[in-house]
Amino acid sequence: MSESRNPIPIAVLHDTPQATEPDQEGDGSAIVYFLAFQMICQILLLFETFAVMRGYIRALVFIPSVILVFSHGGKSTNLARIPAMFIFIILAFAMFHPDTEIIPGAAQVALYISILGPLYWADRIGVTTKSLRNALLLLWIFHSASAAFGVVQVYFPSWQPNLSSRITGLGDSYVDSLMIELVDGTKVFRPMGLTDVPGGAAMSGFYSVLLGIAFYLRFEKLTGKMIAMVSMVLGMTCIYLSQVRSVLVMLGVCILTMMAVFAVSKHKRYVVKLVPVVTLIVLVGLGWAVTIAGTTVTDRLESLSGDSVYYQNRGFFLENTIKDVIPQYPLGAGLGRWGMMHAYFSEHSEDGNGSLWAEIQLTGWIYDGGVLLALAYFIALLVACKMAFNIAMVSRSDDLHTMAVVIFGCAIGIIADSFSYPVFASQFGFEFWLLNAGLYSASRRPPEPDLG
Repeated sequence: MSESRNPIPIAVLHDTPQATEPDQEGDGSAIVYFLAFQMICQILLLFETFAVMRGYIRALVFIPSVILVFSHGGKSTNLARIPAMFIFIILAFAMFHPDTEIIPGAAQVALYISILGPLYWADRIGVTTKSLRNALLLLWIFHSASAAFGVVQVYFPSWQPNLSSRITGLGDSYVDSLMIELVDGTKVFRPMGLTDVPGGAAMSGFYSVLLGIAFYLRFEKLTGKMIAMVSMVLGMTCIYLSQVRSVLVMLGVCILTMMAVFAVSKHKRYVVKLVPVVTLIVLVGLGWAVTIAGTTVTDRLESLSGDSVYYQNRGFFLENTIKDVIPQYPLGAGLGRWGMMHAYFSEHSEDGNGSLWAEIQLTGWIYDGGVLLALAYFIALLVACKMAFNIAMVSRSDDLHTMAVVIFGCAIGIIADSFSYPVFASQFGFEFWLLNAGLYSASRRPPEPDLG
């Protein structure tokens, strides 16, 4: 495969003056170790011994990024750091809100620092094309295994892990709603994969397909392409069985975005390659899911065609946020009053006194810092997407180009999903910034040999 001899000119890539090479510590492999640590924490929750420490383990996932911000968070040239700084300034003022609880409020700020942290330390650890590719490979392997395990769990329900205590605490009727009926009448939980939440394997299916597309395009040998195809079929089947429609829609948005970028870039031929592959995996995955769960799958898909499906499921949360939440809390409602940090650290998490609920990301931003915080975060997202798109358009490395297209497509899909779920207060929000910041770092360094 082709190999470029010179790095991408930063002035062309980022619309900024030529920058000096940042201080690097390591070869970028820390990004791989970071993801591996997150995966280990996720797997630990499957064991009853560690499940009782769920809150601590969930929080532990985000701590290394906070540490890296203060130990490696040197000067960064990533343009998204500018709106990110405004986010932190707004959060600092929000700590003085009269309704902010100190401990959950500080934990909420730490969560923001962790999730946005890669903007400040990814460059310092020296993320390269190779280390970014290895990070994506690790993500693909883990999520492919989780999606495959999710499909197997439908055949062998005894293989499913114990339910999260957070889920069981919501009552029997809610737990029953997380089950699907198979063609033989048996009721089983939606695929969990390597999570302890019914339907949790849907996101693994998403990554299996999205990253499977990237490696299908980059693998030259037939064996590699066939492995990628199997991963994608397993991923699609898992999504259908999980019945998380927002993930299916997000995946569709990502794939269409990727094809559009390929169509206007130097790799137009990839569109021709992808159309039959995507069509095949969608149909094979659907056929497999229907043989397992019959009309349970097709009925769920048919509901997507309704004119008001988004409004009925998530749209009314957006409407409520615009009509009621923003007028009530234009400058925020105080930190630590919703989400994971409130549940784990607030003294009112049990009695509900002062608790707020956010089903979509915009609501969470308004609670935390009002309209200014939401605006600053949206600007940061737009800047990150623009840089990823620029890298995709001008990269001379085929590997970096493909990764940039996939990361850009994934970014658009995750932003779209933020209108269904508070994704930027979760591990997937962290992965958004990790991959985008890693891509920026890799684009500033001399290219390496492409994947063969």
